[in-house]
Amino acid sequence: MSDRMRMKVKATVILPTTKERAPVLPYSIGSILQQTEKEIEIFVIGDGVDEATRLVIQGLMLEDDRIRFFDHPKGDRRGETYRHQALSEEARGEIVCYLLDRDLMLPNHIELMYAHLQEHNFCIHTSLSVLENHDIEFARKPFFGYYSHADGPSLATKGYYLFSQVGHTLEFYKELPYGWRVTPSSFPTDIYMWQQFMAHRSLNLTSTQDPTILYFKRGDHPGWSAERRAKDLAKFYPLMTSDNAVQDFQRLATLNLLKERERLASETIIIRGKTLSHLPGRIIQKLKTLFVKRW
Repeated sequence: MSDRMRMKVKATVILPTTKERAPVLPYSIGSILQQTEKEIEIFVIGDGVDEATRLVIQGLMLEDDRIRFFDHPKGDRRGETYRHQALSEEARGEIVCYLLDRDLMLPNHIELMYAHLQEHNFCIHTSLSVLENHDIEFARKPFFGYYSHADGPSLATKGYYLFSQVGHTLEFYKELPYGWRVTPSSFPTDIYMWQQFMAHRSLNLTSTQDPTILYFKRGDHPGWSAERRAKDLAKFYPLMTSDNAVQDFQRLATLNLLKERERLASETIIIRGKTLSHLPGRIIQKLKTLFVKRW
């Protein structure tokens, strides 16, 4: 191993990918390369990639030597054991960040994650959801603040945190009993992983209001094709290069939030002297639509 390969860096970024993902990778990987924190390494974990995807990754590696490609055959579930092998044997980062190959990192994601993980060992940022109509909204998240294992049960340990929102120290990862492993079919792979952290006695978590991820959910797995996803990423990716990218995206999300609240205010329902069980079904459904799903 070269001296350079032995040198510590501030962050290792895990980006898993698989076959037919060539169109989206220049955008997702590109958003990592544009981070304000430059002292990073990017681990692209291949789980049965096809030749077109492989060629795109190899081309990106020629442009930036911080990218490393772990080219594996298709494994069980999402190739979780490949992530564990890379983190256990190859990672040099003080912290570990994650990015889905369909998402984008705002330029300050790793810089802020690194700062938070100086005093904590697990961190959850929030995200900005890009809707199919290209509106941007703040993702709903039930918990902001600090939590340690000694505090007892908390919303922090029960929430659904997206793959790209999470960061942790490499040291904490190596304390876990298993790390990334094959996930039972009834669990999302990321949630199954986060449960190990939440159950560990060393957990020292912070959940912040920093919106540093652009989240593009486009249907359940497998959802939209990579070609169709890439069109969405291409629309927003140029905005990532702006000096004011973070503020611009937050401003768009805030404007959409204000519009949504104005719409809700105009649809106020007045209920006189009735319990929920006495309301017509259409009114109950309206309430669920306006409040449960939204907030």
